[in-house]
Amino acid sequence: MKICYFGIYQKDYCRAKNTIIGLRKCGVEVIEVQDRTPGFKKFWNLYKQHREIRNNYDIMLVGFPGQIIMPFAKLISKKPIVFDAFASMYDGNVFDRKNCSPYSLKALWYYCMDWLSCALADRVLLDTKEHAQYFIKTFRMNSKKLIVVYHGIDDNVYHPLNVQKNEKCFLAVFYGYITPLHGIEYVLGAMKKLEKENIRLWIIGGGQDYKKMKEFATNELKLSNVDFFPVMVPEKLMNFIGSVHVGLGIFGNTDKVNRVIPNKVYELMAMGISVITSDTPAIREKFTHRENVYLCKRADIDAIADAIVDIKNNQELRDHISKKALLCIKENLTPIILGTQLLKDLEEV
Repeated sequence: MKICYFGIYQKDYCRAKNTIIGLRKCGVEVIEVQDRTPGFKKFWNLYKQHREIRNNYDIMLVGFPGQIIMPFAKLISKKPIVFDAFASMYDGNVFDRKNCSPYSLKALWYYCMDWLSCALADRVLLDTKEHAQYFIKTFRMNSKKLIVVYHGIDDNVYHPLNVQKNEKCFLAVFYGYITPLHGIEYVLGAMKKLEKENIRLWIIGGGQDYKKMKEFATNELKLSNVDFFPVMVPEKLMNFIGSVHVGLGIFGNTDKVNRVIPNKVYELMAMGISVITSDTPAIREKFTHRENVYLCKRADIDAIADAIVDIKNNQELRDHISKKALLCIKENLTPIILGTQLLKDLEEV
């Protein structure tokens, strides 16, 4: 099988990268047609690239983000098209990041783009069963059209490190682009409660709320047990967090929290680090509390603080969670495993 992986996706972003790696490991020939030039020029560049191979593939797979690309892809390709929706523009911009009012024209545009892009596709990929249910309910999609493909990890990049844990204090880490989804304000509130404990938090990231949360921690809470660092490339990040004892997932109070499993949860688990994150329907699709993850109530300062203390004071539990999580990743969520599952669905298309 030959697949044209098409669009304005970022080549180094885990969603596209892991999907392409997985399919290639399954023997699929993946031809990448990608351009991220600003403005309308990217459409011309994509058209020229696609023209050279338009009769030389079986399926077009439009990568994330692809809502604005799908109508164009449908126009230039006569092959079946699979769209990796991955995340809703409407949900993300209107309800999660709150960039506009739900009653605005911009919100209507986001909704229409989500609906149209999915309607034009022969199949639609999503990252959890909960996300699939959201698309069925919100955009009235046929469930038979949806394929759930979990993120997984690139096991050539994320793997256990032979690094000694910090002995001076118990170290927790959060990394990623900080948006309301992550609920960093609740994590910082928990760290305020833990000021007298020998616990320290590293926050590595950027994004919409990074500056706001840094000012909140420094000026309002006056925390002395939290350090902020800028975004790091995966290789540097792995070396940097090799000495931590626990990783933190997402704790926000938006509905999207219930539907997603963030990249960092998979990555931390693959590095052999125990993870604390919100107890949600999505996370329970793959993981179990106190077996391979530690779950707590979302958007709850006390619950987050209690979880950190519990896992700090119970090394046996911490080691058990990290070992079982790594095993779960190896048995279910590597590119070759996810690629094999996806290939079966694509063969039906």
